Amino acid sequence: RSDTNISQENADNSEENGENSKGIATNLEEIGKNPEEIAELFWAHPGSVDLCKCFPKVFIMDATYKTNKYRWPFLQIVGVTSTYKTFTACQVLMCSEKQADYTWALKRFQLLLGNLTPSVIVTDRDYALMNATQVVFPNADKHLCRFHIATNVLRKGMDLLPTDKDIENLKLFWNCAVKSPTPEIFDKRFSRIEKMFRKEYYGLVCYLRNTWLIHKEMFVAAWTNRHLHFGCTTTNRVEGAHFQLKKDLGHTCQHDLLGMWSLIHPATNIQLREIRSSFERSLVHTA
Repeated sequence: RSDTNISQENADNSEENGENSKGIATNLEEIGKNPEEIAELFWAHPGSVDLCKCFPKVFIMDATYKTNKYRWPFLQIVGVTSTYKTFTACQVLMCSEKQADYTWALKRFQLLLGNLTPSVIVTDRDYALMNATQVVFPNADKHLCRFHIATNVLRKGMDLLPTDKDIENLKLFWNCAVKSPTPEIFDKRFSRIEKMFRKEYYGLVCYLRNTWLIHKEMFVAAWTNRHLHFGCTTTNRVEGAHFQLKKDLGHTCQHDLLGMWSLIHPATNIQLREIRSSFERSLVHTA
């Protein structure tokens, strides 16, 4: 496979349209047998690259769908500024969601960061993405989305528990356990859940242990709070980016590559202007 850089063409188009930025730096990965068939496409706005290098500590990653006529997954990586604004670090069209696709995308993201390494990476429990983050960023602390975990736990409880009171107790005690400030307190709180359900609903306890407790260091506060994560305990920021992306695309999945770029580029410029404004307001408030 080979990479092709087409950022200069995009830069020229931006200048013609009166944009101040240099456009979107883009890498294409081609399939060896047919050099005209694109396998992956990586977008990174120069302004976003600058933000990545200013705020490289925490990144949230997730793929979404129904954004293009090829029916390809669309990976978005977002970060957090000092004013707690979400910025789009990069966006990647991938032909599939295999580990190799994610690894390719993250290696391009690594090149974008240069010698910087994220401190925390937040994802949902997508093993292909999780494995790729471990390959490319082995020293980053990996966190899982608490919201998705809580949703899955609640759904399992609704399948197995007979009463609304039981389901509410599971929700309450699980959320309490996840927010435990120390490993000892977590063990104590989870033991309470076990005692409550293991006699009649042992399958639920097995589910919690075998599905989620094996990853407890990735979502329980006792472990995640050892690392600076700016309150990013869920993938909500990147889910919000998905929503905004689809809004920018007109809630249609009929765009080709150039059609997507023509809508994503101005939307990214608007996002960057809003972030610069937040910096200016912050300076005024601290002056």
